[in-house]
Amino acid sequence: MNSTVLALIPARAGSRRLPHKHQRLIGGVPVIEYTIRAALEAKLVTKVVVATDDDMVADIARARGVDILVRPKELCQDTSPIDDTFKFACRELGNSMGSRLDQLLWLQADVPIRLPGMIDRVVSTLTSDQQATAAVTGYQVNQHPGWMKELSPDGFLVPLFPETRAYRMQDLPDRFLLDGAVVAIRPEYLEKSSAPSGPHQYLGPRPRLLLHEHPMYSLNIDTDVQLELAEFYLRNISQR
Repeated sequence: MNSTVLALIPARAGSRRLPHKHQRLIGGVPVIEYTIRAALEAKLVTKVVVATDDDMVADIARARGVDILVRPKELCQDTSPIDDTFKFACRELGNSMGSRLDQLLWLQADVPIRLPGMIDRVVSTLTSDQQATAAVTGYQVNQHPGWMKELSPDGFLVPLFPETRAYRMQDLPDRFLLDGAVVAIRPEYLEKSSAPSGPHQYLGPRPRLLLHEHPMYSLNIDTDVQLELAEFYLRNISQR
């Protein structure tokens, strides 16, 4: 029996680091449209919805045949936890899905390049692994926190983790970051999550990681330089 999967693409208007980033063009295509296309191409997604307070973003989504969820102003602030948008979407859309919502799939609107088939792989992972509370994509960091420094109150550079003794990268434990390309959540854990208690509470206690090997699949658009890098990657893909 297939799972009922809601693909949610939140895209608020108020980006400070790169204004109007969802409408910025990469290869003549708005940034958010790459995510919409990937969601529509996924075989295991039941419904695709863009949650936004931005009329231009809504127009882009409607042109692709995607439904719009108007995101309330209180969920579009710099300090608004993404958890609250997830909960709002589940409440507003859950009953309209025609059956119980099995997975909420969060696709960050500012990730323009996704590994083909990865959305379905993430959904399948969470569907088949009943012990997992979520399934996410991410990458292994190459700037290891064990070697990071911070500035002391008097301005000197000191180790962030003084207990680290390894001086070769291969002797350091593997560390990972989520990249926001694909996040599959079991809705029942959303009501248990509370953002002020820490990040990623919506993942529950046992999330599975699907690893991206190439950095282009973990690229978020927050600067003009990242826009240029995405265009470079996409140009190379098209020339293969």
